[in-house]
Amino acid sequence: RVSDGMFMACARALAETSPAAKDGVGALLPALADIRAVSRHIALEVGRVAMAEGLVPTLSEDDLVARVDAHIWVPTYRPIVAI
Repeated sequence: RVSDGMFMACARALAETSPAAKDGVGALLPALADIRAVSRHIALEVGRVAMAEGLVPTLSEDDLVARVDAHIWVPTYRPIVAI
């Protein structure tokens, strides 16, 4: 279940990472190179709201951070072998 509050938390968290919001110039959205950090920030904010709304069990801040960090996808690539 995704609540309106969770959608708003997501939107606010994304807005907080906007380069244009920080200094009034630059891109509206953060750089793709920052996607992992931006996604982590959004996930933590959404998780906090979900707990506050009673939609998920309440965790300590450290446990929330640990769970989010444990579920962040890290790409692994096989080495390319030249033939």
